[in-house]
Amino acid sequence: MILGLADVFMIGGSIGDALMRGFAYSKANVQTIMQHGAGILGKAMALHMCAVLPSATGHAITLDDQYGEDYVNGNIPVDDGFSPVPEGPGLGFEVDEEALVRLAANEPNVIPRYVFRLYLPGGGMYYTPSFPNVPAITGREEGTIRGLRSEQWEEDGSSEFEKAYERVQKLGAYPSQDGG
Repeated sequence: MILGLADVFMIGGSIGDALMRGFAYSKANVQTIMQHGAGILGKAMALHMCAVLPSATGHAITLDDQYGEDYVNGNIPVDDGFSPVPEGPGLGFEVDEEALVRLAANEPNVIPRYVFRLYLPGGGMYYTPSFPNVPAITGREEGTIRGLRSEQWEEDGSSEFEKAYERVQKLGAYPSQDGG
């Protein structure tokens, strides 16, 4: 921010941190974008925070439309790209206690174990513990290398997967010995 290397900054995290950074960016006349999840209540909180930040004139990323159901009564409309700040007490919504109890009883989603494989042009291949960081592996930006391909290898019960998974958890990204 001090060097003027960005036109906009994304803020999120805890309410206090988001507001402190948002006011600092506003003082420097730098536009901010809000990222704050957690359904309709999260969107309401994001809108309330943006309403008090002078430079929070960018969009907000709240992901409220990604939930199959929520634990509040109602929603926040988007009209021509804008949403009103809720005006009711608190954040502007009442919690549906029955929905909250029902949703809290859900089993957590099980995320399968996986390893990413990054295939390089010319036949080389790297195993990585998450989405490949191409510049860290190759020393070049991804868009400057033709022929890159990556795939997510989910646990399949094979000993090959188990070995690769254990190794990337221990070492991070590593090259395949056989070139892929």
